[in-house]
Amino acid sequence: LEKFAFKSLDANSRYLLQNIDCSACFGKDPNAHAKLFATLRNIEHIGKDDYQLFVTLFERVTSEPGNTCALVCLDPLPYPDEFDVDTDFEVVFLKLASNSNIDCLYSFFDGLWFKSFQGGDYSKLSGSDVSARILAVKEERGWNKMDYSYVESIVTDNEVKLLINSVKECDELVSETEMVGCIPFCDYISPEEFVEKYFLQNSSFEFELSGTKYKGMEFLLSTTAMLGDDPGTFNIKLELLNRGEEENGSYPMPRLHLALQCEGNFADSDKSEIIPISWCGKPTCDKSKTYWNWGCIKFHKKQLEDLDMIVWCENGSLNNIYTYEMIDSEHSGKKFACRLIAYLMD
Repeated sequence: LEKFAFKSLDANSRYLLQNIDCSACFGKDPNAHAKLFATLRNIEHIGKDDYQLFVTLFERVTSEPGNTCALVCLDPLPYPDEFDVDTDFEVVFLKLASNSNIDCLYSFFDGLWFKSFQGGDYSKLSGSDVSARILAVKEERGWNKMDYSYVESIVTDNEVKLLINSVKECDELVSETEMVGCIPFCDYISPEEFVEKYFLQNSSFEFELSGTKYKGMEFLLSTTAMLGDDPGTFNIKLELLNRGEEENGSYPMPRLHLALQCEGNFADSDKSEIIPISWCGKPTCDKSKTYWNWGCIKFHKKQLEDLDMIVWCENGSLNNIYTYEMIDSEHSGKKFACRLIAYLMD
């Protein structure tokens, strides 16, 4: 019922279900999991009687061994003022490097990419080799390499090109042979079709990860459309459909880094490009749900005032830092198209 927007759950239950990965909590610290649900059961002034039933069932399901479901994080990483135009690249770098919420090299690189697009001068970093400094952070945090194709295909301009080239040339930061490559979740579709598929209705895609330790396992990536006027209810969830071989039972759920892949924005080539969404948060729209933005990404040509938009997060995504318009290319006459993709982080 909830999946098809019948609002069978009260707001408190829905928030828990969509935003908190309690299975991971149980796996890491069963005592903390028990304390969490003891607190939830004792909350006063809950509006609906079915809340207690929901909490009981939710605790039972998330206490079972063998995680089979995980939320894909879409909340913007905590980053209050560091993307201010006047903030030095050195300050941004240090803030990103020390942020415990950044859990992979992809998200760290995306933050540097956003700052570079804003006009940040990475050459002002202390030390002469930016790739060496990124590598030092990677090694200290224990992150894996990025797929070379991700860095090679990311949107670029003169401000970003030097940063991208420096990273691409470091074999300890990227790899062409050790990675799975891009995982597409649909064919290329128009911006209007993308909005219809992912923002206005629930959607799902089954896939496998052949050639990895997850070989033989089947997964489902599903999106939940925004309910009412609450952008926070939009979510992306990864589920395990089939564990496959018996030895796969010890593997945790794979960790995915999501992005958008676009084509049709080049006059003389069929090259596709990747737009990071690490810092974009949840999709938002105008009050008529006609014109949609995903952080800095616009799926329309309309100029909208802030008062026209449904607000999700006051300090969240990079709406005013850099704008990428998903529109038809005026130079090539090609139809602009995009698709949701992911890269495996482990």
